[in-house]
Amino acid sequence: MPTQKFINLTESKKQTILTAMCREFMNIPYSEIRISNLIQKAGISRASFYLYFEDKEDAIKYIIQKFILAEEELIGKILIDTNGDIFESAIKMYDYMVEELLKDNSFKLVRNILQELKKENVSIFD
Repeated sequence: MPTQKFINLTESKKQTILTAMCREFMNIPYSEIRISNLIQKAGISRASFYLYFEDKEDAIKYIIQKFILAEEELIGKILIDTNGDIFESAIKMYDYMVEELLKDNSFKLVRNILQELKKENVSIFD
């Protein structure tokens, strides 16, 4: 997980770093990603990267866990909005996935990361 230094960054700086890392993880297989490319795209130094994350695996785990938390929040909101109707909730989740997640390539990011982590035999929940 990211260090307190990363957590203490401004939201815009964190978002800049995360966006750059997501783009890299989305388009390049995990095994081919280099820290040098991540830091260049994020506009940070190598020292800063290691102040924020232990390594590439730590950064990717954070991105995946952030994605999972956002989806859990969405599911909770949909369940509240539908008064707990599981069928209506399922339809709303499907609509969301089709409209939103495919539009911004979030599925591509998660799929790419999970495929690569499986090859590397890495758990995101350690």
